[in-house]
Amino acid sequence: MKGDVSLSNHSFVTNNIPIFYRKHPYEENIIRIIRQLVRSKKKFNIYGYIERSCQENCESERRSSNPYTKESLENYLEDTSNELLNERCEKCNKIFPISGFLLYKKSPLEDVKIKPTIKIELDKEWNNHYRVFGAWKCQHCSNKWKSGHTYISLQKFIEKTKLDKDDFYMQKCKTCEEKYNDRCVISNYKPLDGKAGQNWDIPHKANLCAKCLSNNPCVHYSGSLVDEIITPNFNRYLNKNKKGNRFVNKKTYRINILYD
Repeated sequence: MKGDVSLSNHSFVTNNIPIFYRKHPYEENIIRIIRQLVRSKKKFNIYGYIERSCQENCESERRSSNPYTKESLENYLEDTSNELLNERCEKCNKIFPISGFLLYKKSPLEDVKIKPTIKIELDKEWNNHYRVFGAWKCQHCSNKWKSGHTYISLQKFIEKTKLDKDDFYMQKCKTCEEKYNDRCVISNYKPLDGKAGQNWDIPHKANLCAKCLSNNPCVHYSGSLVDEIITPNFNRYLNKNKKGNRFVNKKTYRINILYD
C-alpha cells in the first residue's frame, strides 16, 4: 500500500524507496558533529532525537530508543547511506531523520528523569562552530553586550572547556576605535533557546561581526526590515563584495536575502 513503512533487510523502506537513498538535509552538519563526538575524550551516552510531531497524538520531541556507540558513529562516517540516524515513531510507525544529538553522563535508561548534559541541534552547527547565546566584554573600554549570534568551537561546546581567542568568531566593540577591536572576549555563554537573541529591537550588528564580514551572514533578511538592521558601513562592504544571491539596492541600502 502506498505510504506504508516497513522494515526489511535491515533497511527502512517507504514508498518502495530505501531510506538510505534519501540524503539527510543536514548531512554535512551531522558529519562534522560526529567527527567531534568520536574524537572527544569525554564519555557520553549518545542518543539522537527527533523534534517533529508525526500527528496529533504523537510526541513533538522524542529520543532514539537505543544509544549510538562510537563504533556505530564511525561506521556512519564510512558509509553515510546507512539507516543509523533515521528513527521510527512507535505510535504512528513513520520514520524521520534525527534533528540532533543528546549527550548524557548517565544512561537515561537507568534514570528516566535524567536530563541530557548537552543538546546539539543540527541547525545550530556551522563550519565546526556552534551557535550559542554569548555574553561579551571589551577588554579595552569594559563595554558589555549579549548576542544570540555567537559562534564558538563545536569541540569546546561539547567538552565544556575554556575558550581561547581562536575558539570563536570575533564581535567588535561598537564604542572602541578600530585598533582596539581585537580585544573583545566571551565572558560566558549558554545554549541558545527559542527566544534568546531573536528580538528585532536589538538587531545583530553585522558590520561588527567577523562571521558576517567573511561573507557568511548570521541573519538572512528580506524586505524593509533591512533598512533598520543593516548598517550603512556593511552595505558599502556588500556593494564591493557582491556574491551568491545577495543584491544591494544602492538607493535604499537594502539587502534582499531569502530566509533559510
